[in-house]
Amino acid sequence: LGWMAMGIVDTIFVGRLGAEAIGAVSLGNALYFAVAIFGMGLLLGLDTLVSQAYGAGDRHECHDWLVQGVYLAAVVCPASMALLWYVDSKSDGMGFNPEIMAQARPFLRASIWGTPALFLYAAFRRYLQGMGLVKPVMAALISANIVNALMDWMLVYGKFVAPAMGVAGSGWATTVSRCYMALFLVVYTIARDLRTGRGLIRTSLAPRLAAIHRLFTIGLPA
Repeated sequence: LGWMAMGIVDTIFVGRLGAEAIGAVSLGNALYFAVAIFGMGLLLGLDTLVSQAYGAGDRHECHDWLVQGVYLAAVVCPASMALLWYVDSKSDGMGFNPEIMAQARPFLRASIWGTPALFLYAAFRRYLQGMGLVKPVMAALISANIVNALMDWMLVYGKFVAPAMGVAGSGWATTVSRCYMALFLVVYTIARDLRTGRGLIRTSLAPRLAAIHRLFTIGLPA
């Protein structure tokens, strides 16, 4: 519902700009998630591995899977962004309405820059919920909707010191809200670890190829 609300809010804010703008936001989101959902799906393996380690009482293993998940996200993210840029470059030949596509492309380009934050958020989200810590995930998503609405208002219509960017502004608002979500969970996770002394900040940051491969093979079917 939180993810759906972001798309609905984006559509509402660009609605004043005309039917083409509404279509552009919908099309831009569809093109983006057709690619980005693959990278997010690969991280689903963290649900299994973190929850199993947590159930076994091995907090160190939970932390290590988070580290390896971030490495997997770092590997998949550039490939996903490159594919999205390729889709953008070929979109004019895909048979879409040219008036809608003219506005969808700036929206898509702005959204692409939020991909690293989206994948980082996905990794931390699955780490936290694998240990039963779902309230901060929900808090991040609900507050991100507020951030998204505020940024839509500023960037679509040019409020305060922001320029009026139209549909592209809605894409940048989405990117800002994704960065906010990632930062929220990273800060919460580190702050909780410092408060409870669970040992996350002392976890080795060395990549383990076998662990990354295991994450990949579990997430790939999804």
